[in-house]
Amino acid sequence: MYELPGGGAEPDDMTLLSTVMRETEEETGLSVTKIWGTFPGFEYETSKSKAIQFNFLAGVEAGTESNVRMNPKEHCAFVWVDKTDDLSRYPMTKNMSQVVSDALNIIEETTFDTCGI
Repeated sequence: MYELPGGGAEPDDMTLLSTVMRETEEETGLSVTKIWGTFPGFEYETSKSKAIQFNFLAGVEAGTESNVRMNPKEHCAFVWVDKTDDLSRYPMTKNMSQVVSDALNIIEETTFDTCGI
């Protein structure tokens, strides 16, 4: 199943944004350079508890696909998608597919500055 980088806060995370930055680095090897904002998340249940997913639109360091270093304990592949991609080609939960669609819509409709976090 495809999903976006994410995870829970750890005791050393001072803020929710610290969690975003740490999880992105741990799961992709990419450093967050900018957080542009949030967009709707959702609640879900795991085998252990209820959870809330918060969604952030973040920029990462520029580079090539070779800069991506997937954490093999969490992911085995990645793909960059854009608005022209058929998301049904990628197995995702209904909620995750909606999050990706929402993010692509925001990206398409927004002009981003390139200043840092």
